[in-house]
Amino acid sequence: MKNRLFVYLFLLLGSVLLAMSLSLYTVDPRQSALVLHLGKVSAVNRTPGLYAKWPVVDIVHLIDTRVLTLEPVSQSHVTTMDKQEVGISYFAKWHVTDPQRYYSSTNGDENRVRTSIAQNIDDNLRKLVAQYPLADVLGSDRTQILDALHGNADQAARQFGVQIIDVRIRRINLSADAAAALSQHMASAQKAALVNLKAAGTAKASQIRIDADKEHDTIIAQAYQHAQETKGDADAKASAIYAAAYGKDPAFYAFYRSLSVYRDSLGNKNHILLLDVNSPFFHYLIPPKNDKP
Repeated sequence: MKNRLFVYLFLLLGSVLLAMSLSLYTVDPRQSALVLHLGKVSAVNRTPGLYAKWPVVDIVHLIDTRVLTLEPVSQSHVTTMDKQEVGISYFAKWHVTDPQRYYSSTNGDENRVRTSIAQNIDDNLRKLVAQYPLADVLGSDRTQILDALHGNADQAARQFGVQIIDVRIRRINLSADAAAALSQHMASAQKAALVNLKAAGTAKASQIRIDADKEHDTIIAQAYQHAQETKGDADAKASAIYAAAYGKDPAFYAFYRSLSVYRDSLGNKNHILLLDVNSPFFHYLIPPKNDKP
């Protein structure tokens, strides 16, 4: 009797555990759960935790929502605008943002999504690279190409409920002809840069000389003006002194001024004066005659 009771209890406990296992499921932080009730989506659980479902009639699909990496095994062979062939290896970061759309469009097949993303990037990579010369693909325009690749791939991936986070180029392999063409282009660019730098230096030097000449002329003009002002002030003071002296003793002042004139006129041996002996010029050189009655 006791053995039968033990068996019944064991079967009951097993049934309960089985029912619980069929009625409960957990959602990991890296996943979202899609619940199908009789083949139709009845719930989407994104928050980690323990959830209940109807046994048998509810089927739970766990969808990975982590950021995944798409990195094709083979590189893409593309041709630039200047007909140079290059091989480009890239990678993309993506994740599922809409689990319901992801499941309904792909039936949860991750490989299908990867194939679609890679095909889209390959097609657009060929179209975009064909619009640029090789030097620009390797240089400043590469950012524009990557931005366009990212935008196009993300727009196409939304139909699967997927977001493309980023697209980056890992490596670019050049053919021998492409490498030679790039080397020649770089040499030409460096030569042009050198010519431009030299021209800029010449123009700068010329401008410096022009500015220096202007500053020189300005300094000379200011100095001349200052000298004239100083001379004018000195002449004015001298005239004032002369006038004051003349006012004190007109006869002495006349004598002093005559001596200055004699010095300036007769001090140079090369000067020849033709004057009448009775000219007032010789007033202080010829003694006056004494008139006798």
